[in-house]
Amino acid sequence: MTVDHLLILAQTTVGILGDILGATPSPAATPAAKGVLDTIKDWSAALVAVAGVITTVISWRLGARKAQQDKVTFDLAVAKAAREQTAEERAREQYPRADVTHGIISFDSGAGALILRVTIKISNTGKSQLSIPYVLLRVQQIKPLHPLIVSAIRAQEDPVIPGEREIGYPPLKEKEFEKGDSPTEIESGEKDELTFDFVISADLELVKVYTYVRNTSMKKEIGWNTTSIYDTTQGKIIDPFGSSPKAGALAAGAKHEGDK
Repeated sequence: MTVDHLLILAQTTVGILGDILGATPSPAATPAAKGVLDTIKDWSAALVAVAGVITTVISWRLGARKAQQDKVTFDLAVAKAAREQTAEERAREQYPRADVTHGIISFDSGAGALILRVTIKISNTGKSQLSIPYVLLRVQQIKPLHPLIVSAIRAQEDPVIPGEREIGYPPLKEKEFEKGDSPTEIESGEKDELTFDFVISADLELVKVYTYVRNTSMKKEIGWNTTSIYDTTQGKIIDPFGSSPKAGALAAGAKHEGDK
């Protein structure tokens, strides 16, 4: 007999005994019959009390059992969620991760132009090997502003093309690094550097340097990119968040150096 069956039996017994306690003797009943009924009532009252205690204990046990079942169900759900999260994290760890930064210097070429030297540092911050088959580096002119941008501003027009977020600064130079079927490999926790040299006008004061590194693990044409604004007059990368990188001479005859 299960605990549930015992509870039903105890509750049924209490109901029957309650009916007995509520019974009244017939007016024609003899004193002896009335005495027997009173005795039965006394015993019934005692049994009701016992049955009540039994019912309370059984109900408590059923509640405790349900609480235990709920705890087991909860623990199983938590364990399942943890397994799914761990599996998702393991899957994510298989994807490469990279941090791309710039180191920029500029110096006088001695021929009326500047040499802009951009070093791209690619750090493998993931747990899998990082393949670098393609890198694009683009240099754009910011200051002096292009005449078309100046004209738009003078005409009180917005130089930002509708749908865009920033001014379309004209490109000056662009170079690609492409390895095709023999990409550069960077192990987890390691880094590699690529250096590009550009000849730019000595009149340029601010240039925008953009780098894109292709991610071979994704089918879509996506990857990692970074953008730096370089001040040739002060020889430093401008931090848009306010800090000031150190600048110094590259070597004898050098004009400016950006922070690496």
